[in-house]
Amino acid sequence: MSNMPSGKTPWLLFWGINELIHTRSAAFAYDPLAGRWFQLAMVRPPIFNRASLGGANGAFFAFSGSKVCFTQVPTKLRWKETPPAMYSRCFSLLNIIGSPNSHSFKFVVFGGIIDEGQRFLEIYDSSSDTWECHDDSLPEDLFLDGISSHCMSSAILGHNFYVANYDGSIAVFSLSTKLWSRLQRLQITGLVNLSIVAGDSELFALCICRGKKGECLRLYEVNDISMDCTFVNEMPREFFSLFQDTDDQKEASLRCLGAGGIVYVYSEQYYKGYPVCACDLRGGKYVWRQLPPLPSPPRFDRVVCCSTAIVPGDCFEISCSG
Repeated sequence: MSNMPSGKTPWLLFWGINELIHTRSAAFAYDPLAGRWFQLAMVRPPIFNRASLGGANGAFFAFSGSKVCFTQVPTKLRWKETPPAMYSRCFSLLNIIGSPNSHSFKFVVFGGIIDEGQRFLEIYDSSSDTWECHDDSLPEDLFLDGISSHCMSSAILGHNFYVANYDGSIAVFSLSTKLWSRLQRLQITGLVNLSIVAGDSELFALCICRGKKGECLRLYEVNDISMDCTFVNEMPREFFSLFQDTDDQKEASLRCLGAGGIVYVYSEQYYKGYPVCACDLRGGKYVWRQLPPLPSPPRFDRVVCCSTAIVPGDCFEISCSG
């Protein structure tokens, strides 16, 4: 099997950070076509606010007051800073329009403002190196319990930015008209926790639901106009058990992201061994699989994941068996 990238299907990037001993941090890339992990040259976190680290399409990022510090992964591994935005943020939702590896892309940033009373959406345009702020159309009842990446998820599909709360509340910001929709609630039976992800041309909701047999993870397709939800399938229970706690009273610990027709579900928990599962959304088959385990990962203080379609060969250090 080749030790180089096998194609343009988006890869999953896994970055485990050890806050005390940098040499115990590690970065890996998963090739969904070859079905194996590759170890990457190490990424050094920025010196500030590591707690706000996140991942989006083709980039790792962190918030530094009113600036966003980002690196185009996994190319040169150099951190860049945007100019100051209007508001200082932490634990914000951030999505990318276009590729950060190109000369023209945009960041859409929402939530996480230090003053929780402020809920402004801001957009950074790399071509002009400027920010624009949008607040005049924000619904009064939009997520009154607070807005952060701890309890919310977001996705961009077409010309719309979708933001959803764990309880199924959802609103849409039009990137064309710069207006918010009214707040709606996705109707899903037994919902415990919800995250939204974008496929190639559809919006999906990954939902932890509680039923007669206990908790399970279900995938729904969301109509991007009516917000009606259609059940697609359920993660096999042997896979879902990888993310469940031994205490039945605790909710399963998992995170998810959408990447070019693939949904990745992963755990940030060391004692679970950082399991990762994937569901291929393409072709309407929705097949789940478990990824090979990471090669002997040490304990990380932080885990950040994102996806990218650009993985240059010179970023690889080790080909990990799968």
